[in-house]
Amino acid sequence: MLHITKDKINKFKTFLIGEERSKHTIDKYMRDIRSFIEWLGGRSVDKNTVLNYKRELCKKYAPKSVNSILSSINALFTFLNWHELKVKTMKIQQQIFADNEKELTKAEYDRLLTAAKNKQNERLYYLMQTIGSTGIRVSELEYVTCEAVALGQVRINCKGKIRVIFLPKQLCKMLKIYIKQQKITGGSVFVSKNGKPLDRSNIWKMMKALCKMTLNQHTINCYFLPLISYSIFLGRKTTDKCNKISCRRSRKQFHNGRGVQIDMCKVTYFVTSFFDF
Repeated sequence: MLHITKDKINKFKTFLIGEERSKHTIDKYMRDIRSFIEWLGGRSVDKNTVLNYKRELCKKYAPKSVNSILSSINALFTFLNWHELKVKTMKIQQQIFADNEKELTKAEYDRLLTAAKNKQNERLYYLMQTIGSTGIRVSELEYVTCEAVALGQVRINCKGKIRVIFLPKQLCKMLKIYIKQQKITGGSVFVSKNGKPLDRSNIWKMMKALCKMTLNQHTINCYFLPLISYSIFLGRKTTDKCNKISCRRSRKQFHNGRGVQIDMCKVTYFVTSFFDF
């Protein structure tokens, strides 16, 4: 009989750290495994038990979420050499194009920026400007530092990969004003009240509250929440693939001095209000 003990979980966590997995990935694995253990309720683990858990997940979560949880559990089984317990993930047909009704329009994007300004939430306002004008991921926002703004580029070292993101001059000008107003002397530009860099949960809560004020519920449920949270904010690799597909399939992209329209998987992003001056 096989049991998942606390000692096994700790060894698995140590293994993930040794593999240089990111903190977010490790936390996610641990959270999924603990939920599985809680569901087991002290029972031993066998293939039928895991399959039953998979069926329970399918009732509660979307296919992508189910696969994400199963991947965490399968990773633990691989580490423990319990290969016979691993289960297959759900097959999902990739949807290249999205319905027009799920588009985030220019007016809706403008309303998000206006709402952030009206709430005097300058941190969220400039954060959206930064994400919109650079395509940077939330997990990489901590690298947007005072020093990076001064240099006009962000050097990101994540998961053993180093990449450089250039900051537009007008964005740097905006951020320098924000830094001066907030009396930030160094380190990350976007920080919480306790001085720590904003994480995904912080930004997600702020954006969700802002969406409820500005977008209709249909747009929030069908478009904004799933697309922004999983594609842009969480930086999924599938988004990069979609960007490449859209660049090959569409010639509707344009670039001028005040904004960019990106046709990504036939879902149009209007980012035309980066700079108000």
